[in-house]
Amino acid sequence: MEVLVEYLFSAPLQKPIEFQYLIGVLILIAIGLLVGWLLIRKIKVKHTEELDGYKKLIEEKDQELLSFVKAQDLEKKQLANAMAENFGKLFSVLNLNLSPLKAAKPVDQEKQQEIFKNSGSVINELEDELKRVCFELMPQTLLKRGLTATLKEFGALLERVHGIACHVAVTDNNQRLTSAEELGLFRIAQDWVEVLLANNVPSEIHIGFERKKGRATLYIIAYNSKLEMDDSFRETAVWKRISVRLNELNAVLNTSTDEEGLTPGSLKMEVCLAAVAS
Repeated sequence: MEVLVEYLFSAPLQKPIEFQYLIGVLILIAIGLLVGWLLIRKIKVKHTEELDGYKKLIEEKDQELLSFVKAQDLEKKQLANAMAENFGKLFSVLNLNLSPLKAAKPVDQEKQQEIFKNSGSVINELEDELKRVCFELMPQTLLKRGLTATLKEFGALLERVHGIACHVAVTDNNQRLTSAEELGLFRIAQDWVEVLLANNVPSEIHIGFERKKGRATLYIIAYNSKLEMDDSFRETAVWKRISVRLNELNAVLNTSTDEEGLTPGSLKMEVCLAAVAS
């Protein structure tokens, strides 16, 4: 470049064609520099956009994780409050039933039998409540026998506690899923039923699980349900928990109210989990 400049200003041009040639070279150099600058700028802009995208993704994941943690803390708080209230009531009733035995005057045998009967009933309620709490925290059935048996136990619990007719159907589930898949699907079912009960108690619930051709499907049909999948619902802690679990499982959740076979007022929720071992 320096040689070119020295040549231009030191020696007079003998022919017009030489001047045109040099002007052309200068134009090409200028165009090359401009193109190079534009390419570098484009790369920098693209790199900046990618960094911004990564930052945004990290922030979204952080918010998602924070929402999940908050939802878990809220769930634990509600469970602890329910345990304290329910166990407190049952222990108060038990103490009340046993109080005649603490009296100074003797109690006849018939009265003793009545006290023992009433106390036994309260103890059975305590046992049922303890089983329910343990089931909500971590069902031992899920660890020992798998998702099928756990869904059946879950259905029986809904009938006993909430008085809801609950039917559980399972198709071709001889081979168990991974522990993470089983736990994730069960928690989704648990959270979804919690949502249904919070809106209105359905007259009947059907829980189903199908597994065939490398695909596992969990579905829950609620009859006479008033749940609406609107924007306000998607801001709830329960839905955020479900969303996190769906992402973990790489699963898809669909809902339907007009599928063939559904009665008016029914809502079907379906979770599809692909790429499972056949």
